[in-house]
Amino acid sequence: MQAVAWVNRFDHESFAPMPEADAYLSRSLAEVEAFLIPIAKAMTVAEVDQIARLDGGGMDWQKHKTALQGVLARADVSYPKDDRTWYPAEVVEAAAHIMGAAGRAPAMAIVLLDAIRNGDDRANTEFYYATQSHKLWALPSEARRALMAGFRYMYESEPWTPVPPPRPPLGRPAALDWAV
Repeated sequence: MQAVAWVNRFDHESFAPMPEADAYLSRSLAEVEAFLIPIAKAMTVAEVDQIARLDGGGMDWQKHKTALQGVLARADVSYPKDDRTWYPAEVVEAAAHIMGAAGRAPAMAIVLLDAIRNGDDRANTEFYYATQSHKLWALPSEARRALMAGFRYMYESEPWTPVPPPRPPLGRPAALDWAV
């Protein structure tokens, strides 16, 4: 999506009619969800408890815990369809953004799933990718690859402008894990 838009904008090539949106995607939404959902569902009981306690004032941690358990119990690992996403979104987003937080990879998978489904209307993934993408290399390979598939889907499907993909640390292979 990004490359075709750039080529059209600068009159390097004209696409008429424009390709269908699915033509821009390396993987379908279902494929990306199939990578991310197991990572999210790998969140342990202890991690759920620790993430719930990231509640700023600490007074609503039980509400966050119950809501997070509800999200993880859904087959698609989604937030409720109504306005009640504050519980657990507040603490899930915090865990995804805090280096070293318990359940960080599963929390990021939940954030990515939500962003993919709603067009990143809160700019969570764009902010995360711009500020911490270089730290994805520290995650286990399976989690890193699933998260990168989610970021790639965002890049290919949305008007999303993250910083370029991170370069691997010295000693790592030059190929990025954009593909799973």
